[in-house]
Amino acid sequence: MNQNDLWNLNLKIFNFGGYVKRTQFFLTKPQTFSALKRNTELKKKENEEKDAYVCALGPSLKEVDLNMIKGDTIVVNRFFKFGASYPDFVPTYYLMIDYGFMREENRTDFDSALEMYADKGTIYILNSKLSGSSIVKKIPENQLYFISPFDGKLKINKEYRIDRWQPAFQNVSGAAILTLMLMGYKKINLLGCDFNSFASTTRNHCYKDDVQARLHPMYEELFTSAFMAKDHNDLQAYAERVGCTITNTTKGSLIDAYPLDIDENLYIK
Repeated sequence: MNQNDLWNLNLKIFNFGGYVKRTQFFLTKPQTFSALKRNTELKKKENEEKDAYVCALGPSLKEVDLNMIKGDTIVVNRFFKFGASYPDFVPTYYLMIDYGFMREENRTDFDSALEMYADKGTIYILNSKLSGSSIVKKIPENQLYFISPFDGKLKINKEYRIDRWQPAFQNVSGAAILTLMLMGYKKINLLGCDFNSFASTTRNHCYKDDVQARLHPMYEELFTSAFMAKDHNDLQAYAERVGCTITNTTKGSLIDAYPLDIDENLYIK
């Protein structure tokens, strides 16, 4: 069996797992599907004319002046730890789709993320497994939406919709990019998308980690990074098909799927 055969076998296993998840949730937790119907409110005609920025959590984000961003923004996961340094910056969207945030050891971080911008108009987009849960009731209904990332890997020629199942990504930045496309944005820019965690012996974010040890051993990092790299290539191909432009403006980024064009105006002089 050659390398391509091994790769395709892994993809088939991953996609089969997505099929199992979809079937399971459809039968046992139908709210994970019905919660998506309101998402059509997120797709707006005016989004096509706006610049949108994905603010991921790579170490290069420390060099970015968030107050210089002119456009809509989507932040992810533990962004609140970095965003605290920019009290005047209010993200348009806050995306958290990793259900691992519901584990007891992560609940403080999850609650902090929900509380930081809840009274400032930020729209929260969460994993649909949380729909109907009491822990998200602190978010006003008009600021709370859900997505269901249970559809296997991204298929370039498939027609995705913001109110339907979405593919699963190994990294939240991929989910953020696709979510913006499905909301109608045609010009997407990437910040903090360093894609270099596998090149460090410690956790490497724009904020200080409480635990410094690497989350996964190197072989696991490299294995999942291969899927992430393929995700970005597929996202670029999907973007070209639907008429969307993705520009990587992350200094030092190792992602080679998108055009690299550094906007120095966004960086601290």
